[in-house]
Amino acid sequence: MLLICANKVLACDIDDTLVYNEKPEDQKFEDGILIETINHKETIWPDEEIIETLKSYKAKGYFIILWSQSGYEWVDGIAKALNLTTVADLGISKVSICLDDLPPSAWITREYKKQKWTKKGETNEANKTRRNRSKKRI
Repeated sequence: MLLICANKVLACDIDDTLVYNEKPEDQKFEDGILIETINHKETIWPDEEIIETLKSYKAKGYFIILWSQSGYEWVDGIAKALNLTTVADLGISKVSICLDDLPPSAWITREYKKQKWTKKGETNEANKTRRNRSKKRI
């Protein structure tokens, strides 16, 4: 068993959190970054504010996990392309099942940008993009 000896852990999602597959209106970079892995090929735009947040928590001693429902190969490709391999401690596929006596809301703190995310049940273009993303990847 791999034992992570850390009491402060931050997990960060990749798609629509750390990177976007469409250029956000407030993005300063005109050209995206082409990411190619074994299973994916996609142009992404990094969220510089999230990158700085990761670096800040790393400096505070947090163990940083990057994860994605798109799989560990995608996490690896993103971490390498964004030079986050020294910031992130672990890259994994997103947790599929969590067995616990409490719901995650009882023990996890979730930070997010209200203008970029919606509440559960709401629909917006980002949510539609998330649902259709797998069709775009090779």
